[in-house]
Amino acid sequence: MTGPQGEPLEALPEDWTRGLAVVAHPDDLEFGVAAAGRATLDAVRDAGNRWVPPEQLTDGGQPWNGVRQVWAAASPKSRHGVHVTATFDRGLAALRGHGAYLSGLAEVFHLDLS
Repeated sequence: MTGPQGEPLEALPEDWTRGLAVVAHPDDLEFGVAAAGRATLDAVRDAGNRWVPPEQLTDGGQPWNGVRQVWAAASPKSRHGVHVTATFDRGLAALRGHGAYLSGLAEVFHLDLS
């Protein structure tokens, strides 16, 4: 598989140590946290660009001033944290609602989703 400039892409890991995949098109598979980060930044950029979804202007949508911050987790230089005890159970229930997806990852990460 090759990238946009024809450069070879890194192969998918056989042991799925990096199992996150971001698929924009069947011929355009990217994986890993770098791909997820790029996809997030692309989405944020497009969401803040009033010309990308032109129906915002023609369908009575309100102008949006774009994104002021994008936060990324797990930085070795993190200076912020969020206490999640009050919402932890709701978050866990939401994850369990995605059981079909997560069950595919459970074996790899030795998770008990019951």
